[in-house]
Amino acid sequence: MRYFVFLMAMLALLIGCSNPVSRSDASTAVSLETAVPIPQHTTQPTLPPPLIQPSAQPTIQPTNSPTPPPTATPPPPSISNPVDAELAEKAAAYGLDVTAVSDANSGVWQFTANSFIHPLALDVRGDTAYLLDAGRVLAINLTAPQPPAILLEPGQAIEGVRVLEPLDLAVTDSELLALDRAGDVYAYDFAAQSWRIDRYDRAPRLDSANHYYVALAGVGNGRFLLDTNYNYVKRYAAAEGDAGWLLPDSRGVDVAVQGENVYVLLREMDSRAGLLNAYQHTASRPAFRPNISIEQPRQVAATETAVYVLDQAGERILVLQPQTGALQAVIQSPPETSAMWAGDGRLILAGRDALYFVNEPGRRDWVESTAMLVGPQPHDPALFAALPPLRLPIGITLPQRDLQLPGAPRHYRLGVHQGIDLYWRRGAEVTAVADGTVVRATLDYTDPDTYDFAAWDSETQSLGYTSDAALDFYRGRQVWVQHEGGLLSRYAHLESVAGGVVTGTAVIQGQLLGTVGNSGTPSSLLTGKPDTHIHFDLWLGDHYIGQYLRPVETREWLEQILGIDE
Repeated sequence: MRYFVFLMAMLALLIGCSNPVSRSDASTAVSLETAVPIPQHTTQPTLPPPLIQPSAQPTIQPTNSPTPPPTATPPPPSISNPVDAELAEKAAAYGLDVTAVSDANSGVWQFTANSFIHPLALDVRGDTAYLLDAGRVLAINLTAPQPPAILLEPGQAIEGVRVLEPLDLAVTDSELLALDRAGDVYAYDFAAQSWRIDRYDRAPRLDSANHYYVALAGVGNGRFLLDTNYNYVKRYAAAEGDAGWLLPDSRGVDVAVQGENVYVLLREMDSRAGLLNAYQHTASRPAFRPNISIEQPRQVAATETAVYVLDQAGERILVLQPQTGALQAVIQSPPETSAMWAGDGRLILAGRDALYFVNEPGRRDWVESTAMLVGPQPHDPALFAALPPLRLPIGITLPQRDLQLPGAPRHYRLGVHQGIDLYWRRGAEVTAVADGTVVRATLDYTDPDTYDFAAWDSETQSLGYTSDAALDFYRGRQVWVQHEGGLLSRYAHLESVAGGVVTGTAVIQGQLLGTVGNSGTPSSLLTGKPDTHIHFDLWLGDHYIGQYLRPVETREWLEQILGIDE
């Protein structure tokens, strides 16, 4: 009983010492939980001793995370482009000063390395720029620096048609047009945000024509295609109907349209001099005659007030009067400029991982992203300096026709040519272009018959392009040589392989590899084996040399690495 009374007394004492929270106090306590906490000193409860008393440990007090030092803002990208003395001297002959694109007068967006390397085309619609590089059509938001988005790339399918390699692009009011090396034209509908076939050009027959469209322009009154093999301009999908006109014997470079005026940029057959002709309703405009020599032409753009010509392999821009062609200004492009766009009072240039905004010095920024191109790229000028000295496997000059160079269409097999066709007499010697090691030699080759060709052609027509296996069949008897720097040379259509040339054989430049023939070609079935030639190509990784280049660039770059005088 005493024990019970003691417990009751203690309980009463505890109740009396407590500080109950009223309803209003409880409400206040809840609201404090949602407020910004204010640190207060509180008494921590005493912990019971452990069963085994440990040695004294230092008390670990919570520490605040150290404030990281502020990240230094990188300086904006700059443009290094000192005036070239030779360019200035040429401009002075016309009473003009050279305007070099620089920090003082222009802005630049510098993209992550290998976002794009050697753009072939640039066009703008509203706040979006469309750029073509490495066979990819890229969309770039011009309102704020953002990584490019890929709209089209090789291997993509459009209405069941495989994209091979886009070569040029053009913007119309409602669509973006892309020209494939195979001759097809694809159209991207801005409203529907989808691609369709605008013009299908892969003729399903062996006797198809050898046209080679190298440039595209599009306006409200139709599309214009420039052919470099037969030298003509073709207009299609116009309200006035299809039309075309012949051009001087030359190499096609580019075409631009402004209203009813069509400007065609050409290169002379036997030199690197350029020609610029103006037409209206298919008729020549003789009053338009540029009064300055165009050299190594690359691109033409036209507005109502000026015609722009990118020449000297991208180093210079000529600004011409649109009615007469008289020189108005000379602009020195930043290094590695390869494409341009003019319109709406603006001039934008594209080069290696950079967009340049002429006369917009406030537009300067870095555009960070992951690299979009991985590994060696065949259109990278920096790689050519590392290549070993090369020489042609036969002869001393390149073929006269661009159709026989890398990147040209092969309509009969719905594909793209990957090398150089060197026509020579049957049995002529074929030699190594550089020192190296033989990695393939077809010594047990058997000539195919009519049924073999029919089977591979059937596969090609079914796929809509040439498979790798079909390409290997069409090369016939061949030798492959691996060289330093990752370069691979291949020699195809051989009549024979030289004795001692087997896999693993070390060869030196100029060493005999085989003889000229026509193995693997349909003409090998004919009596007398006509059409003898060697197909010769160069590869860096998965890419052939000449890929992702304009035809005139392919010729100039091959002349450079093969030591051929222009």
